Amino acid sequence: MISINMISARRAELLRMRRWVRALGLSVAAAGACTLAINVFVRAQIFATGATLARVDRDLSRLKPALDRLAQVEHSREALKPKLMVLSKAQGDTMKWYDVLVSLKRTVPNRAWLTSLSVDGGRDEAQSVRLNGITDSQSRVGEAMLRLNQTGLYEAVDLHYTQSNKLGEQNTVEFELAAHLPPTDKPKDDAGTGAKEQGQ
Repeated sequence: MISINMISARRAELLRMRRWVRALGLSVAAAGACTLAINVFVRAQIFATGATLARVDRDLSRLKPALDRLAQVEHSREALKPKLMVLSKAQGDTMKWYDVLVSLKRTVPNRAWLTSLSVDGGRDEAQSVRLNGITDSQSRVGEAMLRLNQTGLYEAVDLHYTQSNKLGEQNTVEFELAAHLPPTDKPKDDAGTGAKEQGQ
């Protein structure tokens, strides 16, 4: 009786051990399968990344001449920048005097004539346009000053003098006005350097 019980217990323990071994084997197989799947996935990603890098390298090699040309154009543009700034400044100065002459054409009233026009002040200093003229009344001088102020081109318009005269039977008034121009922006250092280099 005792020996039969011992055989039964050993048999049960052996079955339990086999179940544990089977479960452990299944766990190891599952872990191996997971490891293999992860390994395959990582290698696929590495292969895909390598293929993408190779494609990007090919695209860069194909675009390299265009990129080199673009860099050359940028370098040329930077070299021309000082000259372009000087040219822009000269164009602005030219248009400023064109606007001044057009404003005189529009602002000098009827029966008023300009006899001389001069500019006081240097290029990089405060400038004013000195206008000498003749008309038939003081009111026309005031009208000319008012119109010049309304153009917006001048900071102020000053009356230097008026002098009444007689030309034959006609009363005349000689006048002198000073129309002060706003200060112009000074060229930047690199523009000045470009101008010097161009002069050399």
